[in-house]
Amino acid sequence: MGLKSISYIIAVLLIIVISVSAITILYYWQKLHQFQTQVKTGGVLALYAKEVSSDLEIISTFPEYCPRANNNLTIYFRNSGTSIIGNFSVYFNGRLIEDANFSRNVLEPNEVASVTITVDQNYTECSIMIISKDGARDKIVLL
Repeated sequence: MGLKSISYIIAVLLIIVISVSAITILYYWQKLHQFQTQVKTGGVLALYAKEVSSDLEIISTFPEYCPRANNNLTIYFRNSGTSIIGNFSVYFNGRLIEDANFSRNVLEPNEVASVTITVDQNYTECSIMIISKDGARDKIVLL
């Protein structure tokens, strides 16, 4: 009779240990999956960029690094202020890009737009600055 109660206790302890280890494995797998998803979607752009912001905020780029020559770079930006801003210019490594293709010319507060430019040569670092006519600006550096 004493052996039956010991085997019952061991069985309960084994179930608890297996459950805790399964929960721990699932937790760490979910954290890893979440980090990989953020990297793919630009959620951790801070790893690749340094930013200085005001009413205009660059929220991500595609790709998230400085592209090679003759490749497109798309920059997504948002009006993070409280007033309407518009008439944007984009500077790539200090040079105004005349043929930049903006998705919108005017942004209401919290609206998002994008601009696509073609990189003309290989760079080790890309400095991107977007400026509105109203003076709102943001700058990032891609490595």
